[in-house]
Amino acid sequence: MPLLKHRYTDVAAKLVTKYTINRKDLLQLDNLYLLMHEWLVEHNYVTRDDFAFPEKYYLHKDGPGGKEIWWRWRPTRSPMHNNQRWRFDLDIDVHVLMLKDAEAVINGKKFKAQSGEVEIAVAANLIEDPTGQLQKSVFKDFKKMLYTRMWKQQAKMLEDELYRESLAFRDAINTFLTIETYLPTKEWPEFWPKRVPE
Repeated sequence: MPLLKHRYTDVAAKLVTKYTINRKDLLQLDNLYLLMHEWLVEHNYVTRDDFAFPEKYYLHKDGPGGKEIWWRWRPTRSPMHNNQRWRFDLDIDVHVLMLKDAEAVINGKKFKAQSGEVEIAVAANLIEDPTGQLQKSVFKDFKKMLYTRMWKQQAKMLEDELYRESLAFRDAINTFLTIETYLPTKEWPEFWPKRVPE
């Protein structure tokens, strides 16, 4: 009988934050895809090498109501250089429904766009000993003590860093989709500038 395992079965993973972004409106899916990809490249979660990009799943279905698209990304990064004790994982699941071609008029000019609903679910996890190096060493009996006592402050600092990074990723997507953001500064310039009262 085959044994099914989750990718975090033998690894200590702590969920730092989890959120979902949902928008039903006109959108430019190509630009959203590009924005998310470039943000991950800029923050060292992925490289520009397409063969190494962690896209684990992609589905594109055409239906009578429009296109349905799923994609799952699993980018990771090491927060401390040359240190294998910690790893940041972002689980990004995107689901697009009822996607149809449309045209938008902005300042008297026509632009090609799509109309539909997009849902982006993100979970940020902090991983302890991702390579299992400490588990294989002579200190494997002290692993729990090292992570809960000696490296406790370091773990708290890394949790805060991952939390801020995941919220910056959310803010970049929200700014692109013109959803109200709650951070004091904008992550990216707005795609559609807001009209000021005259």
